[in-house]
Amino acid sequence: MFFGAPYFIWTLAAIPLLIIFFSFSAWKRREDLKKIGNPEIISRLASHVDYRRRFVKQAIIITAFFLFSVALMRPQWGIKLRPMKRTGIDIVFLLDISRSMLAEDIKPSRLEKAKSEIAGFVSRLKGDRVGLVVFAGTSFVTCPLTIDYNALEMFIDIISPSMITRQGTDIGHAVDTAAGCFNNREFKYKAVILLTDGEDHSGKSLEAAKEAKKKGIRVYTIGIGSRSGEIIPVKDENSRIKEYIKDQKGQVVLSRLDEVILQKISVLTGGKYFHSTYGDLQLDLIYDDIQKMEKRELESEKMKQYEDRYQIFVFCIFLLLFAEVLVSERRKLPPEAGNE
Repeated sequence: MFFGAPYFIWTLAAIPLLIIFFSFSAWKRREDLKKIGNPEIISRLASHVDYRRRFVKQAIIITAFFLFSVALMRPQWGIKLRPMKRTGIDIVFLLDISRSMLAEDIKPSRLEKAKSEIAGFVSRLKGDRVGLVVFAGTSFVTCPLTIDYNALEMFIDIISPSMITRQGTDIGHAVDTAAGCFNNREFKYKAVILLTDGEDHSGKSLEAAKEAKKKGIRVYTIGIGSRSGEIIPVKDENSRIKEYIKDQKGQVVLSRLDEVILQKISVLTGGKYFHSTYGDLQLDLIYDDIQKMEKRELESEKMKQYEDRYQIFVFCIFLLLFAEVLVSERRKLPPEAGNE
């Protein structure tokens, strides 16, 4: 048995109070009878009351209240399969996991902040399918489109730059990979959210954006990090910084953001560009914009649902209250000898 409203369990606390009330009432009646002082009158008054029936009436009331509390908690058992219709769109997150995402101008790091924000975004979705593509110098699908948000969050947790050994930022290849996640027979209901902090090293990102536009894909872009550049730490196993990433000439590398490319990608595909420096990734604004997109009705699914059974308890309550009315406390006395 399950309960649809278990928070009403607190009403059961009234049962001990009822028992205390009935016990106090019985004690008070006995005390009142003692005050009369006349044994004959007390005996005559007591002879008209059937105390066993009074106890039965009280037990019926207590039982009825117990059933009332259970009914409030909505007891459920038995399963029915009900059709569930969903409406939504397909959303693919395109996440840069190059080593530059380890920069800490956004705490705890650009990558960890992006992962946290994506998880928060996904937790708000209802019916939309969502997928995840990670990229650096190349890209691959980490999680295909799904409505299993818990599964996606598991993939998000394990993401790290070590998943891709080929470094760089190939946005064009990443957009092509994300486009491959969608149903190409549909021209709408598709969105990509691109989160990156680097320059496009491939030079093919605008071509990929034009192809995505032809397929009805809207690309939202988020530039993460400072415009002036940020150094990239290398940490040991104790999370202590031991050095900073350097180029082939031994110079410390600065990760600089190329906003122009990201702005062009979003304009070409009908999306929007947002710049993030201090931790606000603007995903709330993207969420609001995506929710305005036209949504399609997805295939119906069967949803397991437990059946409410509180009606049985309500019926039993009425039977008990009816029985309580029929039970009389007064006993039938034999006619006195003088009246025969």
